[in-house]
Amino acid sequence: MVSPRLSAKLERPTADVSMVRRSQQVDQLRRAVAPLIVLSAPPGFGKTTLLAQWAEEDERPFRWISLDAGDNDPAVLLRYLMRALADSVAFGPDVLEGPIDDQEFLQAVTLPRLGHALAHHAQRFVLVLDDTHVLQGTAWELLARLVDEVPTGSQIVLSGRTEPALAIGRLLTHRRLVRFLPPDLAMTVSETQMLARSVGLELDASASSTLVARTEGWPAGLYLAVLSLRSRPDLREAVSEFSGNDRLVSEYVADELLSAAAPDVHRFLLRTSILRTLSGQLCDAVLRSRGSSTTLDRISRSNALLTPLGRDREWYRYHQLFADVLRAELHRSEPEIELELHHRASVWYEAQGDAEEAIAHAHASGNEDRAAELVWQETAAQLTAGRLATLERWLAAFDTKRSARDPLLALAHAGCALAAGRPVEPWLALAAHTAAHPDAASGKHDRGQIGLVISLFRAVMARSGAVQMVRDAEEVSREAPTASAVLAVARYLRGAALDQLGDPAAAEIQLQQGAVLAARLALPGIQSLCLGHLTFMAFRRADWSNMQHLAAQTSELVEAFGLQDDVTTAPVHAALALALAHDRRAHEAARAGRRASRLLATIAPIAPWLDVHTRAVLARTHLLLGDAAAARSLLAEAQQAAGQIPDASQLLERLDELWTLAQAVPLTTHLGPSCISPAELRVLRLLPTGLTFAQIADALSIHCGTVRTRALSTYRKLGVDSRSGAVGRALALGFISELPDPSGAPSA
Repeated sequence: MVSPRLSAKLERPTADVSMVRRSQQVDQLRRAVAPLIVLSAPPGFGKTTLLAQWAEEDERPFRWISLDAGDNDPAVLLRYLMRALADSVAFGPDVLEGPIDDQEFLQAVTLPRLGHALAHHAQRFVLVLDDTHVLQGTAWELLARLVDEVPTGSQIVLSGRTEPALAIGRLLTHRRLVRFLPPDLAMTVSETQMLARSVGLELDASASSTLVARTEGWPAGLYLAVLSLRSRPDLREAVSEFSGNDRLVSEYVADELLSAAAPDVHRFLLRTSILRTLSGQLCDAVLRSRGSSTTLDRISRSNALLTPLGRDREWYRYHQLFADVLRAELHRSEPEIELELHHRASVWYEAQGDAEEAIAHAHASGNEDRAAELVWQETAAQLTAGRLATLERWLAAFDTKRSARDPLLALAHAGCALAAGRPVEPWLALAAHTAAHPDAASGKHDRGQIGLVISLFRAVMARSGAVQMVRDAEEVSREAPTASAVLAVARYLRGAALDQLGDPAAAEIQLQQGAVLAARLALPGIQSLCLGHLTFMAFRRADWSNMQHLAAQTSELVEAFGLQDDVTTAPVHAALALALAHDRRAHEAARAGRRASRLLATIAPIAPWLDVHTRAVLARTHLLLGDAAAARSLLAEAQQAAGQIPDASQLLERLDELWTLAQAVPLTTHLGPSCISPAELRVLRLLPTGLTFAQIADALSIHCGTVRTRALSTYRKLGVDSRSGAVGRALALGFISELPDPSGAPSA
C-alpha cells in the first residue's frame, strides 16, 4: 500500500494549462533529444505550467517527483526514484538489497545495479524532478549517475530555482543537456495579451510591451500586473505606473522569495537594492563591510532574480520588480539608512570616476548641494567632449528654483547655453548675483571660484575685445588648478587672442601648451581647437610640412572622438579645409568647408571673434578652390561681425588682405589655385626668382616651351594675366611665403 505522502510526492502537480499556451517553448522541449532537460528560474516563471503543457502533447509517460529536504538522503531519494519509475523500468529485486544507507556500498554496488536496470530493462519515459534547489551533496551524485545511464528515448527533467550541481559544461559540450533559463521562459508581448484576455482584460501591443519591459517578461509579475490593472479605471496610466511597489507584487515576492531568506541575507538584499548594478567592492563600501563578493555569488546561485552580468561574476543586477520591492521595503523600514547608503554609493562612484551614478545617488541621498557640485565638476569635460545632451539631462534633474539660486548650476546652464548658441549673459549675471547674495538654501560656494569661471566665460565670448580677452584668459590661467579643463580652455583662448593681436610666437606657445594639457586630460574638443589653430598658423607662415602633420593629427582626433558635428569644431573644420585645399584635395576640402559652414550659425552668438576667424579661414579656402563669389560672401559676413572686436588688429588686417585678393579674382573664374598641378606648382615657385623661362627650364630639366605652357596655365587658374600678377596672387594665397633670392634657385 502506497502512503498518502508518497502519493503526493509522485503525483503530477496541477497547473492551469489553459491560461497561456507556451507553444514555442513546448515545441523546443518536444524536439529536444538530449537525455537531460534543466529548467532553472525563480518562482513564477511558469516551469511547472510549461512541463504540464509538454506532458499533454507527448506520448511518453511522465513520472513526477516533488522534492523536499528529506530527499537529500540518497537512500530515500533512490527509493522514490524506483517507485516513480516502477511502471517503466524492470528493476530487479537486488537493487535495494544490502546496506544502501552506507555511502561506499551505495556508490560501489547500488548505483551500478540501478544503471544496469535503466540500460537494459526500460521503456521510454520522462522523469520530472521538481524543486531540485532543495538538494545538496551526495544526492547530486545519485542524479549524475542517473543522467549518465538514462536510456535512449527517455529524458530526465530537473526543475528548480537554481542550476543543478552537475557538470553543466561537460553535458553541454557533449550535447547531453538542454537548458531553459529565465530569458528562455520570459513571456512575449503576444503571450502577455493572451494572459490579459484570460482575466478579462484587453491590452494593446504598446501597453503589453511596456509591461513586458517593466517585468522583464517574468510570468508571475505579468499575471499580478494584469490582475492589478483590472481594477484601475485609467488603464494607460495604470500601465505606466506599474512597478514592484504594487501590493500584489510585493506580497508575492515577500512570500515566495524573502520569507525563507536568513536575516543577514535579507538585510543584504534590502540595503544593496539602491544600486543599479552591484559588485563586491561597491557593496563593501556601501554596507561598510567585507566579503560582499562571496555573498553576491552565493545569492545569485540560489536566487535567479540576482543575475551576474558577465562570466567573471564581478558585477550583478537585480530583476527590476525584485529591486522595486526591496527598495520599497527599505524605504518603509529604514529611511535614514537609505539616505546614508545613497551617500556612500555617491562617494564610491565619484572616486571611480563614474559621474552619472555619483550624481544620481547624490540626488537620492537628498544632498542637492553635493549633486550640484558634482554636475559642475563635470561641466567643462562634458561640454568639451561634445556631450551637451548629457549635461542638460543632469541639469533637468534639479527644480527651477534650485537652478536659480545655486551659482554653480547657473554656470553649468551658461555652459550649455554657450555650446548651444543660446544667450549666456543672463545665466552669468544670475551666477554673479547668487554668489554675492547667497541664501540659506543655495549652499556655500567659493566666490573667487565663481568669479574665475565668469572670467572664463567672458574670455570665450570676448565682448570687450581681444585685449580684454587676453587679460581674462591670463587671470584664469593664474588662478586655475595646474591640471584642469579650465586651464586647458584658458590656454586656447589666450593663444587665439594673442594671434588676433599680432603676436604669433606667444600665441603658438599657448596653443601648444593647451593641446598638450588637453591631451593629458582627455579633452579632445579643446585639443582639436588648439591643433586646428596651429594648423592655420602653419599655413600662414608657409610651413607646409608642419601644416600637413598638424592637419593629419587634428583630423584623426576629430574622427576618433566623433567630433564632426560638435558646435565648437567649426574653426577646426575650416582649418582642415584650408590645409586640404592647399594640398589640392578639392573634394575633401569642400566637404570640410561645408561642415564648418553648417556649424557657423551657432558660433556667431557665442563668440563673434571665433565667427570672424572661421569665416576668414573659409574665405581663403574658397579662394584656393577658385570660388571667389563664396569667398566674398563670407568676407562680407565677417566684416559685419568684426565691428564687435575692433582691437583685434591682426585679424582685421587679414580680412583687408583677403578682401583685396578676393576683389582681384574675377567672379567668373571657374578654375582655382587648387587645380594647379604639381608640375605647374614647381614652375610657379620659381617665378619670383627673376629667372627667365629658359633658365627655369634648365633648373627643372624640362623644355622651355613646357615652362611657358605651364606658366600660362597657372596665370589662367590664378585669374591673372602676367608673371608679376601670378607672383602677387601666389604670395597672397600662401603658395609662396617670401620672395626668394635668385641665386638660391634650385638647379633641379
